[in-house]
Amino acid sequence: SKTSQIIAAKYPFKYHLLKNNPYKQVNNGIIVYSKNPVNLVRSQVLKTGKTEKEIRDSSRTYILLKVSDAKGEYFLNPLHFYNPWGKMSKSQLVSKAAGTDNLNYEQAELHMTELKKDVKFKEKSLIVVGDFNSAKNILNLINMPTYSLFASELLDMGDNLATYPTQTAIA
Repeated sequence: SKTSQIIAAKYPFKYHLLKNNPYKQVNNGIIVYSKNPVNLVRSQVLKTGKTEKEIRDSSRTYILLKVSDAKGEYFLNPLHFYNPWGKMSKSQLVSKAAGTDNLNYEQAELHMTELKKDVKFKEKSLIVVGDFNSAKNILNLINMPTYSLFASELLDMGDNLATYPTQTAIA
């Protein structure tokens, strides 16, 4: 596409995960563009859900990338969590999203487990970026369980961890 060409002209290096959900037929991947070389450190499919359909719809791939520049290296963890909210009625949405019994929260827990395995990278720079698909955006609430779990766990991983949203945004 023209957009990809424009981005690639400014950021010549890229990592392309073709399928974020390996069970889907369509390409639904994540592309990371960079001014510096990008290398895969580790990837693993995280299966979420109880039924075959849930597993097929919601599973995602955890990836950890290393980017090197003249100052050293940093690690990048791009993600795109499953969005179950659009398939729910308003009453289901309120009860599910406010708790931890949902695929989005399960995905956040599995992802955080993998990130903790890579905690040695916190000595370097670690950047977690992506679409968490937290229901807070739908319900206009800040303190949703998935969102709070991920943000608080990241804050606990390091003394000098800078994060957005900030601690005050999740309190």
